[in-house]
Amino acid sequence: MVCLTRFCFEGKHNPVERFRWLSDSEETVQFLKAFFSWRCGQRRSKKGHQTPGIKYKSSLETFWKWWHLVYKAEVGQGLSKDTIVKILDVLAIVAQEKNLLLRRRPKATMYIEDVAEFAHMLLSTTEMTFQSRWLQIQLLLFCQLAAITSSRPGALLNLRYQNLLLTLVHNPDGGRPRLFIYLTPEFTKTFLGEKEQNTVSIPEIVFDPTLVLSPHMFLLGMLFRIQAFKKFSTDGLVVDCPENLYNLGVLEGLGQQELKLKDKILDQFVFCHAVREADGIQITLEEQLTEGALRYRMKRAGEITGFKQATKPYSLRYGAAKAFNDSPNAVCSVLSQSINPHRPYKLEDTSVVNKVSRMRDLQQRVCERKQLQDEKKRAFEIAERAFQQNFSDYLQQKKVKKELQRPAHQALDSIERLEKEYKRATQRYSQAQHVSRNEWQRQRNHLVRENLERYKNEQPVIDSERQLAGKVVDEEVMGALERTAYMTPQHMILIDTILTMPGSTVEKEGITHEATKHYAETSRLGRLTVRSPCKKARMPFT
Repeated sequence: MVCLTRFCFEGKHNPVERFRWLSDSEETVQFLKAFFSWRCGQRRSKKGHQTPGIKYKSSLETFWKWWHLVYKAEVGQGLSKDTIVKILDVLAIVAQEKNLLLRRRPKATMYIEDVAEFAHMLLSTTEMTFQSRWLQIQLLLFCQLAAITSSRPGALLNLRYQNLLLTLVHNPDGGRPRLFIYLTPEFTKTFLGEKEQNTVSIPEIVFDPTLVLSPHMFLLGMLFRIQAFKKFSTDGLVVDCPENLYNLGVLEGLGQQELKLKDKILDQFVFCHAVREADGIQITLEEQLTEGALRYRMKRAGEITGFKQATKPYSLRYGAAKAFNDSPNAVCSVLSQSINPHRPYKLEDTSVVNKVSRMRDLQQRVCERKQLQDEKKRAFEIAERAFQQNFSDYLQQKKVKKELQRPAHQALDSIERLEKEYKRATQRYSQAQHVSRNEWQRQRNHLVRENLERYKNEQPVIDSERQLAGKVVDEEVMGALERTAYMTPQHMILIDTILTMPGSTVEKEGITHEATKHYAETSRLGRLTVRSPCKKARMPFT
């Protein structure tokens, strides 16, 4: 709609009124013909940058389709089929008037073989320099993720650490667990409405002859560089180096173990920006890497590699990673089917729910109303027995109340009053009991969610630190725990805090992670300062 606004301003029209004026009429078709002709002649983008304009008829048709999608999202309905047919004829006329090429615009598709050559060049070239090696690693990681996930460049650039999930998955064939990276990029075309987010799982590349296409190497190197993994221990082993990471195993019966990241970096960008300052280069984690900087570096790297067409971020998306999926050496995703997130334990403890202050108040009220109900009931029963002794059956005399004498009439009124008080007390007691039960259920559900969230956030870190500390669980004890039908969360956390399963041996891939970490520290790299809530997150380079 930015193009329509600029077109209306140049024609001295109100964009809002002109947008509402559009309808299924001949005037609308003529207006859109002038709009498309104007768009083909534009040589400046909305940001003022010089552009080549539209040279292909297919590009003009794509522009019309996107414009109509936006119009439909804003208005609620699109143009009629007859109007669309007329507009397609208009597009053909405009293409002929502007001498647009009828063939489709060529796409510089990068298949996985091209990505491998491109990444190899980035690692080994001396013809291309970076302000910091961190930016070089970021470029390599971006190319790998874009080729594997086929995500839009904007979605990957907007990737934050909270969109990452690293999980150790049990290997059904035995051996050490496999590390999976789960990416959940945010939907970029929000003007089309809400859309369900897709999560992409990337397994470890362990069978290929080279690790140049493994995003695990560079991502873990970046994470170790900024000390991104969450930890609780202050004097024991934690996940702060590849050796400790590959010493971890997956607890029996769990199926997987999540590696948590620190909360204070979750809102930071994975692909961040570099700023030149007086004391050196500063890497600002809270500033997103611009698409222009990424496009320039990819274009320059493509020229050095020797690609015929200009390399750009969308070139990685065009291939859709088809060659990677068809490659016989690619890692299959069978391991992901072995994940079993279910565990035989319960998450609530009723005794804990009863200790909540709100529940104590409600239970006290229920007890008070129960006592009042019992008092009213006893008073009513005593009065009823006394009436029956003096004036026969209460229910029979109640039917002939008008015929009773004055003493019996007064006694009957007293009994009826006590009966009404007893019924009101019963109603208040039932109401208080109902409120108490509802509140108990709400508190129980809240406790379950709270315990589950706490367990998910803290337990993976605790398991990792215990394994690194060498604490083990005996197989007989583990079998007894698995046969236990019920355990409170407090009991489970106590057992998991003291005992854990043994880990596996350190793998050679850890050397690559360590090398990536040290490589990121070159070129005047210094010490990283993680952002506090009131300060900017910057990585100073000395």
